[in-house]
Amino acid sequence: MPSKSAPTLRARRTGRVPRENSLDRTRLVSDPDVTIDAKQSPMKSVVWFLVVIVLALVTYLGLKTYLTDNTDETLEPTLTPTSAEVEQNMVSSNVLADDPIEPFTNSTYWNQNSKQIQSTSTEDAFVIENVMVQPHESYISFIYELSGGSVSDFPQVTAEMLDDIILTFENISLNSSSIEVEETVSINLGSVTSLTRTEYSEQIDMYLIDLIEKKSFALYSKVEDDRKLVILDVLSPANDDVAPTTQSTPTPTSGVSATPLPAGAENYNNEYSQNEQKIVSSVSGKTVKITKYNYFDSSDMFTYNLVLSDGIPNAVASLVDNTLTLEVSNLVLDGVVGNGGSGSTDLSATGVVHVQKVEISNSDGVSKYVFTLDGARDFRLNADEENNLMTLEIKR
Repeated sequence: MPSKSAPTLRARRTGRVPRENSLDRTRLVSDPDVTIDAKQSPMKSVVWFLVVIVLALVTYLGLKTYLTDNTDETLEPTLTPTSAEVEQNMVSSNVLADDPIEPFTNSTYWNQNSKQIQSTSTEDAFVIENVMVQPHESYISFIYELSGGSVSDFPQVTAEMLDDIILTFENISLNSSSIEVEETVSINLGSVTSLTRTEYSEQIDMYLIDLIEKKSFALYSKVEDDRKLVILDVLSPANDDVAPTTQSTPTPTSGVSATPLPAGAENYNNEYSQNEQKIVSSVSGKTVKITKYNYFDSSDMFTYNLVLSDGIPNAVASLVDNTLTLEVSNLVLDGVVGNGGSGSTDLSATGVVHVQKVEISNSDGVSKYVFTLDGARDFRLNADEENNLMTLEIKR
């Protein structure tokens, strides 16, 4: 094999050096490892970046779904009481002994005539806090607990007898009881089948008491243990024979004097007449309180009630022409107008017939209630020591 000789000095000077041993450039790109690393390394970084983003997104969505599902499982939905639950809470299962506002034979209270509790304040709004149904041996009590105004203030409440009883409360700003509008609570006690709250709009709250047939009822208000109550009592069928549906109290002939009282004797009852009538009690000094009043007008008479505490005061009622004056003594407080106060009520504006207005004043333990009538009429003044009530009735 011929040997290769080194290029001569002349050859190097002239640049004519043989090129048979020059580098083969194709071999520089023929190594696969070198080629891939050089061209694909940036692409792999982009791919891995995208993979990390996708995995993070999938993990976030999965975690969000898991947490949302768990939240839904632990949430407790707001439950609306069913009618059965409302009935259980409203209707007492205990039957109480009778404790009527007046004896069942007192047709002034127990009858089928429409009745009304007059508002003692036109400025105050009231709240119905609770509604309860309490059965007694001879009647069913519908008890409405209210708040608002002073202790002696009540809204106007009307009980109207049609085929059933419609009970209407006025100036009611809120009802916090458990019975909703258009909800019916089954009663099925005595003469009552159900109670329905029929409407609430413009501060008027209405109820329908569904009866098997018409029964006598009484509507009244009272304060008991600082609780302000409006109560409607409906008789059970067993008492139909002792609760007349019309008022039938005999009226003595006008001008006939009552039997003179023995000296020192108490007297809480009078008969109808146009003569002076007195309530005589054993109370002396200024100890009795008038806590509130109410009145209603029926087809037979106008009734004005004074609710008392700490005894029955002495009182006298007298008629002169068309003015009937009731003077009540022994008062430490008159909660109607306040001590030393005065006020008046336009009765004819509230629908009362034959009694136009009453003017009230208090001074030195004595309160005067002056009623203006449309003419001379028979009246009766009574007091009830058991129920702490003084009642003036004026015949139509």
